[in-house]
Amino acid sequence: MAAARHYIDILHGTMGSKMTLAPSNVMYTFEAVKGLIEQGYKEINLNCIFEKGWEEKHAIILYNQLKLLANYILKNNLEDELYISIFEEYMFHPKALEDTQNWCGGNGAMIAIDWKGDIYPCIRYMESSLGN
Repeated sequence: MAAARHYIDILHGTMGSKMTLAPSNVMYTFEAVKGLIEQGYKEINLNCIFEKGWEEKHAIILYNQLKLLANYILKNNLEDELYISIFEEYMFHPKALEDTQNWCGGNGAMIAIDWKGDIYPCIRYMESSLGN
């Protein structure tokens, strides 16, 4: 975070990030995104995993987390300063069967760096992202 703050404050850069949502972490969506916003991130791409495991209870949790996030953004007048991908109108409907586009960076096109400085091909596979 110190390097990100330096990039934002000293070099006047704009920070963005990607967050992968799964049934095991969806309950932390609001706090995680809020934390990035408070650190100066202006673009946050939220993507859900495609694998099995999602249940109706997870959809309810995600809905409530996104309500908290939307209310936070509106309360703090941030709606014109931020891009949060999951609030795009094209979200929240089934993809067409022929639509195979995804935004996974696991092919090395989107590197992730953990708190120790170790580099991974995707944030999802970082030791700190895998949980137990």
